[in-house]
Amino acid sequence: MDRQTLRISAMWMLVALMVFGIGASIYMTQHHEIQLYGDASVQGELIGCVESQKVSCDLVNTSEWSELAGIPLFTLAIPVYLWILGLAIAVIRGRKELLWVILGTGVLTTLHAIFLGYISVVELGKVCTWCMRLYAVNLATPVLALIAGVLSADKPTIDHLKRPIAAFAMLFVVIVGIQKAYRSTLLEGTPEVAAALPAEAAPSKQDNPAPAPSLSWQVTTEDGNPATLQIHPDDAWKGPADAKVAVVEFGDLECGYCKRAAGQLARLYD
Repeated sequence: MDRQTLRISAMWMLVALMVFGIGASIYMTQHHEIQLYGDASVQGELIGCVESQKVSCDLVNTSEWSELAGIPLFTLAIPVYLWILGLAIAVIRGRKELLWVILGTGVLTTLHAIFLGYISVVELGKVCTWCMRLYAVNLATPVLALIAGVLSADKPTIDHLKRPIAAFAMLFVVIVGIQKAYRSTLLEGTPEVAAALPAEAAPSKQDNPAPAPSLSWQVTTEDGNPATLQIHPDDAWKGPADAKVAVVEFGDLECGYCKRAAGQLARLYD
């Protein structure tokens, strides 16, 4: 196999991987948005991820590390994969200097994958099988660039990079805009809990600076023991003091499931 055939074959393999990465990122973006911001009726089982002691795609994809500046990490992966796909096609058409851009992008995405893998294992104690698949895609990117002969290709100039950089910026804006619009439809399409309540029972949207109302309930714990659940005056609370229904939340600031529930609870005050 001559060098040109090897380069084209490696780039077509990269195109196939990018198509897979784009599809997986779209799927996981949808899962992230539905789990955190969608109504419970539209939430469903995640295909391709079997929950176990060490695996939880739900936990990883809804944790505090799953977003950057309010944008899901899987959403950010979409323009990157689209960009690499376009670069690979350009290389197939003869733009060999863009192999250096593919190599650099692949190295950066691989380093990011290593960081996220560390967070999953050390901070969250779980791994996401869809994340692992995309980590493999990231690692394959610089490897295929090397196989395609990047080291023998001319290095790109600033003029070579202007159009690809502009294309990436446009892709980023469009993809993030679509994600924001999709999230808005999820939030707007959920049942309005407050609208179903009588006017006199509608909760306040503002935190109440007054002491929390003193309430107590007799409950049974999971192991079958009786216990008393109490609300103390210094507890954090919101809503009217004479509300007919009280919701008591036990949460953890580093818990992905708590973050998911927070979106549902917030609708009680909308």
